[in-house]
Order: sequence, then C-alpha cells, then structure tokens
Amino acid sequence: LYKWEGAITTTPPAVAPLTPPALTMNSNKTVDAYFQQQYMLTTAVDPESSGTGKIFPPSPNGNSTAEETNTPQWASENATVTATATGNSRFKEWTNALGGNTNPSPIMMNGPKTVNAKFIARYSLTTSVSGTGSISSSFEGAPEEGPGPWYDKGTTVTLTAHLPDPVNG
Repeated sequence: LYKWEGAITTTPPAVAPLTPPALTMNSNKTVDAYFQQQYMLTTAVDPESSGTGKIFPPSPNGNSTAEETNTPQWASENATVTATATGNSRFKEWTNALGGNTNPSPIMMNGPKTVNAKFIARYSLTTSVSGTGSISSSFEGAPEEGPGPWYDKGTTVTLTAHLPDPVNG
C-alpha cells in the first residue's frame, strides 16, 4: 500500500497497518487505496572486503554488518544506501548494482537490486628517530587522514634514513 486518500489521508509512503483506521460513519465517505510496486533491496558488506563496516538500510532486526539483508523499497523511487566504516577501516566503493564511491548514494529502484559496500583495512605507521638524523617515507597514493598517517592494506611504504650533513651538521 502506497497511500490512502479521501476520508483517510496518509502521506506516501503509507506504513503498516494496511487496513485504514476506523471511520465514524456520520456522512457519505469515499476512501481510495493506492498501491505501488515494491522491489527488494539486498545489501551486504562485500565479501572481498579486508576491512569492516556497516551498510544502511539494515535488516529489520538492525544487523547490518556481514550478513545479507533485504528491505522492500518503492518502485521508481530512489533508495539511499549509506556505508559506515568501523574500526581501522574506510569505505572504498560500492559493488554489484551500484558503482563508485559516493557515500551516501541514491539507487533507482526499477527492479530488485543488490548493493554491496566494500571496506578496506587501514594501518598506521609511526616512526621515531634516536640521535641525529631523520626518516622520510614514500608510497603510491595518499595516506588517509587521522592520527597516523593511515595506509590502506597492501600499500608499500619505502622508508629512508637520512644522516645529518657531516659538514653543516
């Protein structure tokens, strides 16, 4: 059921119960029920993720971490999926019926859809120097912000130790 109109009016989309509230019959009344197709939106954390996170909308019991969840969505309307990384992870991208990394992201419900959120584990690198000298690092890409820097799992970081210039100190 999408909405009621007439003697009973609801703002779409209507929610359970499908039966309208009781009417007091004190005059002629008209009630119209409008139905609209729904499609199932299946969401899950991508099994190839190295990190952890949650995806919304969650299952009816609120669990949205690893298991597949199904929620009905109104046909021909945008549903919104949101990924939230947990722990030392970050959201990387959407897979299956949705691509890219825009988060949150709308998805047009013109049929049943499956959307997975891929998360990637991150690790921090802390360096320190004892004595005189310095350390520099190089890597492909850019580290994520945070108390780190944070590097995605699999990033190769090259460290170089620099001695002080013996002439200039």
